[in-house]
Amino acid sequence: MESPLPALEDRDIATHKGASVDRQGRTPTDDTYGAKKMKTHPCWVVTYLMLGGPWVWLLFAQSASGQLLEIPHTADPQSSSGTEGRILLRAPWGSAPGEFGKTDEASRPGPMDFAVVEDDLYVLDTVNARVQVFGLEGNFKTAIPIRTKTADFLCVGPDGEVAVLDAFCRRQLSVFSLGGKLRRSMKLPEAIGLPSAVFTDGRCTWVEDRHNRVLEISAVDDKEDTPARVINILPGRPMAAGRGTMHALRKDERDVLIHLAAKESEETVTVRFPHRLLSIVTLEADATGKVCVAAVCENQATEGQPQRRIVATTIERSTMAARVVSMPDAYITDHYRKLWLLESGDLVQMQTTKEEVRFLRWTPEPVQRKEVSQ
Repeated sequence: MESPLPALEDRDIATHKGASVDRQGRTPTDDTYGAKKMKTHPCWVVTYLMLGGPWVWLLFAQSASGQLLEIPHTADPQSSSGTEGRILLRAPWGSAPGEFGKTDEASRPGPMDFAVVEDDLYVLDTVNARVQVFGLEGNFKTAIPIRTKTADFLCVGPDGEVAVLDAFCRRQLSVFSLGGKLRRSMKLPEAIGLPSAVFTDGRCTWVEDRHNRVLEISAVDDKEDTPARVINILPGRPMAAGRGTMHALRKDERDVLIHLAAKESEETVTVRFPHRLLSIVTLEADATGKVCVAAVCENQATEGQPQRRIVATTIERSTMAARVVSMPDAYITDHYRKLWLLESGDLVQMQTTKEEVRFLRWTPEPVQRKEVSQ
Protein backbone atom coordinates (compact mmCIF):
# COMPACT_ATOMS: atom_id res chain seq x y z
CA MET A 1 0.00 0.00 0.00
CA GLU A 2 1.36 3.43 -0.86
CA SER A 3 1.03 6.54 1.21
CA PRO A 4 -1.93 8.60 -0.02
CA LEU A 5 -0.06 11.89 0.48
CA PRO A 6 -0.11 14.57 -2.20
CA ALA A 7 3.07 14.19 -4.23
CA LEU A 8 5.54 16.52 -5.80
CA GLU A 9 8.12 13.84 -6.37
CA ASP A 10 8.79 10.14 -6.07
CA ARG A 11 12.02 9.35 -4.33
CA ASP A 12 13.74 5.99 -4.65
CA ILE A 13 15.33 5.07 -1.36
CA ALA A 14 18.76 3.47 -1.18
CA THR A 15 18.64 0.04 0.43
CA HIS A 16 21.23 -1.61 2.59
CA LYS A 17 21.49 -4.35 5.17
CA GLY A 18 21.80 -2.58 8.49
CA ALA A 19 19.97 -0.19 10.76
CA SER A 20 23.07 1.47 12.19
CA VAL A 21 25.68 3.70 10.62
CA ASP A 22 28.80 1.72 9.76
CA ARG A 23 32.01 3.44 10.77
CA GLN A 24 33.75 1.83 7.79
CA GLY A 25 31.26 3.57 5.49
CA ARG A 26 29.44 0.46 4.26
CA THR A 27 25.99 1.80 5.18
CA PRO A 28 26.36 5.56 5.41
CA THR A 29 22.71 6.46 5.86
CA ASP A 30 19.31 5.04 6.67
CA ASP A 31 16.70 6.84 4.62
CA THR A 32 13.70 4.61 5.14
CA TYR A 33 12.01 2.15 7.48
CA GLY A 34 9.19 0.11 6.07
CA ALA A 35 8.83 1.54 2.56
CA LYS A 36 11.10 1.58 -0.48
CA LYS A 37 9.19 4.29 -2.29
CA MET A 38 7.03 6.88 -0.64
CA LYS A 39 5.35 10.01 -1.87
CA THR A 40 6.84 13.17 -0.41
CA HIS A 41 5.22 16.55 -0.13
CA PRO A 42 6.01 20.10 0.88
CA CYS A 43 5.90 20.73 4.61
CA TRP A 44 4.62 23.95 6.06
CA VAL A 45 7.60 25.61 7.74
CA VAL A 46 6.94 27.37 11.01
CA THR A 47 8.90 28.81 13.88
CA TYR A 48 8.80 27.34 17.37
CA LEU A 49 8.86 29.17 20.70
CA MET A 50 11.14 28.07 23.55
CA LEU A 51 10.42 28.87 27.17
CA GLY A 52 12.61 28.54 30.24
CA GLY A 53 12.41 25.82 32.88
CA PRO A 54 12.43 22.04 32.51
CA TRP A 55 9.57 22.05 30.03
CA VAL A 56 10.20 22.76 26.38
CA TRP A 57 7.78 23.60 23.63
CA LEU A 58 7.11 21.20 20.81
CA LEU A 59 5.58 22.85 17.80
CA PHE A 60 2.39 21.19 16.59
CA ALA A 61 0.87 22.21 13.28
CA GLN A 62 -2.02 20.78 11.29
CA SER A 63 -2.19 21.16 7.55
CA ALA A 64 -3.58 19.31 4.57
CA SER A 65 -0.37 17.31 4.30
CA GLY A 66 -0.51 15.94 7.85
CA GLN A 67 0.83 16.91 11.26
CA LEU A 68 4.20 18.49 11.95
CA LEU A 69 6.09 18.01 15.21
CA GLU A 70 9.24 20.09 15.53
CA ILE A 71 11.81 19.07 18.12
CA PRO A 72 13.38 22.23 19.58
CA HIS A 73 17.10 22.70 20.24
CA THR A 74 16.30 22.41 23.95
CA ALA A 75 16.31 18.66 23.36
CA ASP A 76 20.10 18.89 23.08
CA PRO A 77 22.13 18.01 26.18
CA GLN A 78 23.84 21.41 26.24
CA SER A 79 20.58 23.21 26.95
CA SER A 80 18.18 20.63 28.40
CA SER A 81 17.52 19.92 32.05
CA GLY A 82 20.23 17.27 32.02
CA THR A 83 18.38 13.96 31.71
CA GLU A 84 20.91 11.12 31.93
CA GLY A 85 20.64 7.45 31.13
CA ARG A 86 20.52 4.97 34.00
CA ILE A 87 22.81 1.96 33.58
CA LEU A 88 20.91 -1.34 33.62
CA LEU A 89 23.75 -3.68 32.72
CA ARG A 90 27.52 -3.53 32.30
CA ALA A 91 29.25 -6.65 30.98
CA PRO A 92 32.86 -7.21 29.87
CA TRP A 93 33.96 -8.75 26.62
CA GLY A 94 34.50 -12.49 26.85
CA SER A 95 32.84 -15.89 26.56
CA ALA A 96 31.78 -16.66 30.13
CA PRO A 97 28.11 -16.44 31.13
CA GLY A 98 27.14 -12.79 31.31
CA GLU A 99 29.99 -11.68 29.01
CA PHE A 100 29.77 -10.78 25.32
CA GLY A 101 31.88 -12.02 22.45
CA LYS A 102 33.88 -9.57 20.35
CA THR A 103 35.89 -10.05 17.16
CA ASP A 104 37.93 -7.77 14.94
CA GLU A 105 36.04 -8.91 11.86
CA ALA A 106 34.10 -6.18 10.08
CA SER A 107 30.92 -8.28 9.95
CA ARG A 108 29.13 -9.18 13.21
CA PRO A 109 31.89 -7.93 15.53
CA GLY A 110 29.81 -8.11 18.72
CA PRO A 111 26.23 -8.35 19.99
CA MET A 112 23.97 -7.54 17.05
CA ASP A 113 20.43 -7.16 18.36
CA PHE A 114 18.39 -7.11 21.57
CA ALA A 115 14.82 -7.11 22.84
CA VAL A 116 13.02 -6.41 26.10
CA VAL A 117 9.99 -8.50 27.02
CA GLU A 118 8.33 -7.75 30.36
CA ASP A 119 11.29 -7.54 32.77
CA ASP A 120 13.80 -9.52 30.72
CA LEU A 121 16.53 -8.29 28.40
CA TYR A 122 17.42 -10.65 25.52
CA VAL A 123 20.73 -10.00 23.76
CA LEU A 124 21.92 -11.68 20.57
CA ASP A 125 25.53 -12.60 21.48
CA THR A 126 26.46 -13.62 17.95
CA VAL A 127 30.19 -14.25 18.44
CA ASN A 128 29.42 -16.73 21.24
CA ALA A 129 26.52 -18.32 19.29
CA ARG A 130 23.90 -17.68 21.94
CA VAL A 131 21.13 -15.44 23.17
CA GLN A 132 21.73 -14.24 26.72
CA VAL A 133 18.88 -13.28 29.03
CA PHE A 134 19.23 -10.75 31.86
CA GLY A 135 16.90 -9.10 34.31
CA LEU A 136 16.50 -5.36 34.04
CA GLU A 137 18.48 -5.07 37.27
CA GLY A 138 21.49 -6.49 35.39
CA ASN A 139 21.36 -10.03 36.78
CA PHE A 140 22.27 -12.86 34.40
CA LYS A 141 19.48 -15.43 34.01
CA THR A 142 20.24 -17.90 31.23
CA ALA A 143 21.85 -18.44 27.84
CA ILE A 144 20.18 -20.06 24.82
CA PRO A 145 22.54 -21.77 22.33
CA ILE A 146 21.56 -20.87 18.76
CA ARG A 147 23.88 -23.10 16.67
CA THR A 148 25.26 -20.28 14.50
CA LYS A 149 27.88 -17.56 14.78
CA THR A 150 26.49 -15.54 11.89
CA ALA A 151 23.07 -14.53 13.30
CA ASP A 152 21.96 -10.95 12.64
CA PHE A 153 18.51 -10.36 14.16
CA LEU A 154 16.29 -11.66 16.93
CA CYS A 155 12.80 -11.11 18.28
CA VAL A 156 10.93 -12.56 21.25
CA GLY A 157 7.29 -13.58 21.27
CA PRO A 158 4.92 -13.02 24.20
CA ASP A 159 5.15 -16.76 24.94
CA GLY A 160 8.92 -16.52 25.44
CA GLU A 161 9.90 -18.12 22.14
CA VAL A 162 13.06 -16.60 20.67
CA ALA A 163 13.32 -16.23 16.89
CA VAL A 164 16.87 -15.84 15.52
CA LEU A 165 17.50 -14.83 11.92
CA ASP A 166 20.78 -15.69 10.18
CA ALA A 167 19.97 -13.32 7.36
CA PHE A 168 22.91 -13.45 4.98
CA CYS A 169 25.17 -16.48 5.51
CA ARG A 170 22.72 -19.32 6.15
CA ARG A 171 19.48 -17.42 5.35
CA GLN A 172 17.86 -19.39 8.16
CA LEU A 173 15.13 -18.50 10.65
CA SER A 174 15.22 -20.62 13.81
CA VAL A 175 12.84 -20.48 16.76
CA PHE A 176 13.92 -21.65 20.22
CA SER A 177 12.15 -22.15 23.52
CA LEU A 178 13.46 -20.26 26.54
CA GLY A 179 14.96 -23.57 27.65
CA GLY A 180 17.00 -23.77 24.45
CA LYS A 181 14.99 -26.38 22.55
CA LEU A 182 14.76 -25.84 18.79
CA ARG A 183 11.05 -25.55 18.00
CA ARG A 184 11.24 -25.00 14.24
CA SER A 185 13.66 -23.83 11.58
CA MET A 186 13.22 -22.82 7.95
CA LYS A 187 15.11 -21.30 5.06
CA LEU A 188 14.09 -17.86 3.88
CA PRO A 189 12.12 -17.85 0.64
CA GLU A 190 13.67 -16.32 -2.47
CA ALA A 191 11.10 -13.53 -2.30
CA ILE A 192 13.10 -12.02 0.58
CA GLY A 193 16.19 -10.49 -0.97
CA LEU A 194 17.87 -8.45 1.78
CA PRO A 195 16.43 -9.07 5.28
CA SER A 196 16.47 -6.06 7.59
CA ALA A 197 14.43 -7.17 10.65
CA VAL A 198 12.30 -9.99 12.09
CA PHE A 199 9.05 -9.66 14.07
CA THR A 200 6.68 -12.02 15.86
CA ASP A 201 3.51 -11.73 17.92
CA GLY A 202 3.58 -15.37 19.03
CA ARG A 203 1.19 -16.37 16.27
CA CYS A 204 2.75 -14.90 13.13
CA THR A 205 6.35 -14.34 12.06
CA TRP A 206 7.35 -11.57 9.66
CA VAL A 207 10.65 -10.73 7.95
CA GLU A 208 11.27 -7.23 6.64
CA ASP A 209 12.90 -7.03 3.21
CA ARG A 210 15.20 -4.06 2.46
CA HIS A 211 13.42 -1.80 4.98
CA ASN A 212 10.54 -2.12 2.55
CA ARG A 213 7.67 -4.61 2.52
CA VAL A 214 7.25 -7.10 5.35
CA LEU A 215 6.51 -10.75 4.53
CA GLU A 216 4.68 -13.14 6.82
CA ILE A 217 6.26 -16.58 6.48
CA SER A 218 5.50 -20.06 7.73
CA ALA A 219 7.33 -23.41 7.66
CA VAL A 220 6.22 -25.86 4.97
CA ASP A 221 7.43 -28.99 6.78
CA ASP A 222 9.80 -30.11 9.55
CA LYS A 223 12.90 -30.00 7.35
CA GLU A 224 15.32 -27.18 8.12
CA ASP A 225 16.49 -26.79 4.52
CA THR A 226 12.98 -26.28 3.09
CA PRO A 227 12.24 -22.65 2.13
CA ALA A 228 9.35 -21.11 4.04
CA ARG A 229 6.20 -20.13 2.22
CA VAL A 230 4.95 -16.57 2.08
CA ILE A 231 1.54 -16.18 3.73
CA ASN A 232 0.94 -12.47 3.49
CA ILE A 233 2.71 -9.21 2.61
CA LEU A 234 2.41 -6.04 4.70
CA PRO A 235 3.18 -2.55 3.37
CA GLY A 236 5.26 -1.63 6.43
CA ARG A 237 6.38 -2.72 9.87
CA PRO A 238 3.65 -4.35 11.97
CA MET A 239 2.59 -2.37 15.01
CA ALA A 240 2.01 -4.15 18.31
CA ALA A 241 -1.35 -5.73 19.12
CA GLY A 242 -2.36 -5.79 15.45
CA ARG A 243 -2.81 -2.03 15.32
CA GLY A 244 -1.69 -1.70 11.71
CA THR A 245 1.54 -0.91 9.91
CA MET A 246 4.04 1.94 9.86
CA HIS A 247 6.89 3.18 7.75
CA ALA A 248 9.21 6.16 7.84
CA LEU A 249 11.11 8.19 5.28
CA ARG A 250 13.90 10.71 5.67
CA LYS A 251 12.41 13.49 3.61
CA ASP A 252 15.19 16.06 3.75
CA GLU A 253 18.02 17.21 6.00
CA ARG A 254 15.89 17.46 9.16
CA ASP A 255 12.49 15.89 8.47
CA VAL A 256 11.29 12.30 8.91
CA LEU A 257 7.89 11.45 7.48
CA ILE A 258 6.00 8.71 9.37
CA HIS A 259 2.99 7.01 7.79
CA LEU A 260 0.71 5.02 10.10
CA ALA A 261 -1.97 2.82 8.56
CA ALA A 262 -4.71 0.93 10.39
CA LYS A 263 -7.98 -0.63 9.27
CA GLU A 264 -10.00 2.33 10.47
CA SER A 265 -7.67 5.21 9.63
CA GLU A 266 -4.43 6.45 8.12
CA GLU A 267 -2.34 9.36 9.29
CA THR A 268 0.94 11.05 8.51
CA VAL A 269 3.24 12.82 10.94
CA THR A 270 6.37 14.78 10.05
CA VAL A 271 8.98 14.93 12.82
CA ARG A 272 11.46 17.76 12.39
CA PHE A 273 14.74 17.11 14.18
CA PRO A 274 16.88 19.95 15.60
CA HIS A 275 19.94 19.16 13.47
CA ARG A 276 20.88 17.52 10.19
CA LEU A 277 19.97 13.84 10.05
CA LEU A 278 22.56 11.20 9.34
CA SER A 279 20.28 8.16 9.62
CA ILE A 280 17.00 6.85 11.01
CA VAL A 281 17.88 4.24 13.63
CA THR A 282 14.56 3.41 15.31
CA LEU A 283 10.93 3.05 14.31
CA GLU A 284 8.92 1.26 17.01
CA ALA A 285 5.38 1.08 18.35
CA ASP A 286 4.16 -0.53 21.56
CA ALA A 287 0.87 -2.15 22.56
CA THR A 288 -0.44 1.07 24.11
CA GLY A 289 -0.23 3.06 20.88
CA LYS A 290 3.00 4.95 21.44
CA VAL A 291 5.25 5.42 18.42
CA CYS A 292 8.99 6.09 18.69
CA VAL A 293 11.23 7.44 15.95
CA ALA A 294 14.91 8.14 16.53
CA ALA A 295 17.68 9.44 14.33
CA VAL A 296 21.40 10.05 14.52
CA CYS A 297 21.89 13.80 14.19
CA GLU A 298 24.95 15.93 13.60
CA ASN A 299 25.08 18.09 16.71
CA GLN A 300 27.02 21.24 17.52
CA ALA A 301 30.68 21.06 16.58
CA THR A 302 33.31 20.66 19.28
CA GLU A 303 36.85 21.74 18.37
CA GLY A 304 35.85 21.73 14.74
CA GLN A 305 34.45 18.20 14.85
CA PRO A 306 30.67 17.66 14.70
CA GLN A 307 29.19 15.49 17.44
CA ARG A 308 26.86 12.61 16.64
CA ARG A 309 23.84 12.31 18.92
CA ILE A 310 20.75 10.12 18.87
CA VAL A 311 17.60 12.20 19.24
CA ALA A 312 14.48 10.17 19.99
CA THR A 313 10.86 11.21 20.31
CA THR A 314 7.90 9.15 21.51
CA ILE A 315 4.40 10.15 20.43
CA GLU A 316 1.04 9.14 21.88
CA ARG A 317 -1.11 8.61 18.81
CA SER A 318 -4.40 9.37 20.56
CA THR A 319 -3.36 12.76 21.96
CA MET A 320 -0.18 13.57 20.00
CA ALA A 321 1.56 14.17 23.34
CA ALA A 322 5.29 13.89 22.80
CA ARG A 323 8.45 13.26 24.81
CA VAL A 324 12.03 13.82 23.67
CA VAL A 325 15.46 12.66 24.76
CA SER A 326 18.98 13.07 23.37
CA MET A 327 21.76 10.56 24.02
CA PRO A 328 25.28 9.83 22.78
CA ASP A 329 25.71 7.59 19.75
CA ALA A 330 28.31 5.49 21.55
CA TYR A 331 29.59 2.26 20.05
CA ILE A 332 32.78 0.67 18.73
CA THR A 333 31.12 -2.41 17.23
CA ASP A 334 28.38 -2.11 14.63
CA HIS A 335 25.00 -3.53 15.55
CA TYR A 336 21.54 -3.46 14.03
CA ARG A 337 19.47 -2.26 16.97
CA LYS A 338 20.27 0.84 18.99
CA LEU A 339 17.05 1.38 20.99
CA TRP A 340 14.07 -0.50 22.40
CA LEU A 341 10.80 1.20 23.38
CA LEU A 342 9.39 0.10 26.75
CA GLU A 343 5.66 0.30 27.49
CA SER A 344 6.47 2.92 30.14
CA GLY A 345 7.74 5.16 27.35
CA ASP A 346 11.36 4.81 28.45
CA LEU A 347 14.02 3.72 25.97
CA VAL A 348 16.75 1.11 26.40
CA GLN A 349 19.99 1.78 24.51
CA MET A 350 22.91 -0.58 23.82
CA GLN A 351 26.39 0.96 23.87
CA THR A 352 29.76 -0.70 23.29
CA THR A 353 33.20 0.48 24.40
CA LYS A 354 36.69 -1.01 24.33
CA GLU A 355 36.10 -2.49 27.78
CA GLU A 356 32.44 -3.50 27.88
CA VAL A 357 28.88 -3.67 26.62
CA ARG A 358 26.36 -1.61 28.53
CA PHE A 359 22.64 -1.04 28.42
CA LEU A 360 21.16 2.24 29.59
CA ARG A 361 17.58 3.27 30.31
CA TRP A 362 16.58 6.77 29.18
CA THR A 363 13.43 8.64 30.17
CA PRO A 364 12.27 11.11 27.51
CA GLU A 365 11.19 14.49 28.87
CA PRO A 366 7.64 15.74 28.29
CA VAL A 367 7.31 18.57 25.83
CA GLN A 368 4.40 20.95 25.72
CA ARG A 369 2.49 21.17 22.48
CA LYS A 370 2.29 24.53 20.81
CA GLU A 371 -0.52 24.71 18.26
CA VAL A 372 -0.21 27.01 15.28
CA SER A 373 -3.00 27.59 12.77
CA GLN A 374 -2.53 28.55 9.15
